[in-house]
Amino acid sequence: MKNQYTVTQINNMVKVALESSLPAYMSVIGEVSNLKRPSSGHIYFSLKDKNSQLPCIMWKSNVSKLGFELENGLSVICSGHIDVYSPYGKYQFISQHISPAGVGSLQIKFEQLCRKLKEEGLFEDSRKKALPKYPFNIAVITSSSGAAVKDISESIHSRFPCAKLYLYPVPVQGKGAEKEIASGIARVNALRERFSLDMIILGRGGGSLEDLWCFNEEAVARAIAASNLPVISAVGHEIDTTVSDMAADAVASTPTKAGFIAVPDKSELEAKFDELENRLKQDLRKRAALASQQLETIQASAVFKNPRYAINYKSQQLDELTGKLRQALSETLLSRKSELSQLQNQLAGSSLYSLMKTAQSRIEKNQSHLERAFTGRLNSSVNDLDKLESKLTVLNPRSVLKRGFTLTKNAEDNSIVKQPDDLNKGQRLITEFADRKTIESIVD
Repeated sequence: MKNQYTVTQINNMVKVALESSLPAYMSVIGEVSNLKRPSSGHIYFSLKDKNSQLPCIMWKSNVSKLGFELENGLSVICSGHIDVYSPYGKYQFISQHISPAGVGSLQIKFEQLCRKLKEEGLFEDSRKKALPKYPFNIAVITSSSGAAVKDISESIHSRFPCAKLYLYPVPVQGKGAEKEIASGIARVNALRERFSLDMIILGRGGGSLEDLWCFNEEAVARAIAASNLPVISAVGHEIDTTVSDMAADAVASTPTKAGFIAVPDKSELEAKFDELENRLKQDLRKRAALASQQLETIQASAVFKNPRYAINYKSQQLDELTGKLRQALSETLLSRKSELSQLQNQLAGSSLYSLMKTAQSRIEKNQSHLERAFTGRLNSSVNDLDKLESKLTVLNPRSVLKRGFTLTKNAEDNSIVKQPDDLNKGQRLITEFADRKTIESIVD
């Protein structure tokens, strides 16, 4: 059949036709939507206007050159060419370059970073540190060749000559400047104790957005937030606002104005000292006058005229009190003796007293009877014990031995030999006498 093609052939023909009929490089403006970021690093999105949508893709190699974060809803200008993805018969726009429509990429990047850090709370007033009232050692982080260091020095020393400045030189524009600035802030904090530093002034003169861009980098903002020393940001002119301004603890519109924020004015301090001196003198005069009046009052008193008056007066009072105390004790003692005598008389005449006397007499009689009974019982027990001892003496075998008898025992088991039949030839015997002496013999 004529004019019959495969799907792949059709898609390839469309691809060739589009590529040959459309410009090889074109720009298209629209709003970003359906943004996707797969792990490959490519970016897939759509550009849309009121009536249509155009599928777009940007390869990973070009994504790194964007300079800002692509977001849904962002109006952009994409430059590239139309391509057909044959496997799906889908045409798409290959974006080689993307720029914000109407706003520069740096401005977009600035706004995105500000939004990100604000959401993290990096700009909150609650985390910002108060500036010291009288800073005597100040670190200045800026370029050593720029006008900013001179402006800061002059404004500080004109107001507060006793302040000492320490310059930490860093590049303030160009590639890599943000790393040097962030490192400088960390290094100055490390030297805080060594130089007794009170604060940091971070500054540079005015310039374009590109010139000031290193102060809009995330590394600088986080270094300021992490600083233990209070940081004053004095970057650019009055119309310039940087991320470092929003992260810092205080903001000076210019490097010169940093001096007005950092240190007090010596003329104001002198005026305040004069005022305090006058107030102190007036207060001392009032105190001296009051003390003089009090001294005159004391000198006019009777105590001051006669120092022993108070001692004598108190001594007299002591004598009076001592006398009253002795009289009171004597009266109390007599009263108690009288009460005790009355109680004894009452007790002697009471039936309870008679009962006690009767009971005491009975106890004494019973005690005498018990002593006699105990003595009799004891003597009887002693006699009984003597009789038993006599009987035991008679029954004691050793008593028989004293009358001339002997006691014969078997030497092996110590048993008493009672009759001759108990003996065997060759058996060993032990014969005991009254004095406990013994002899051995053998049965023959």
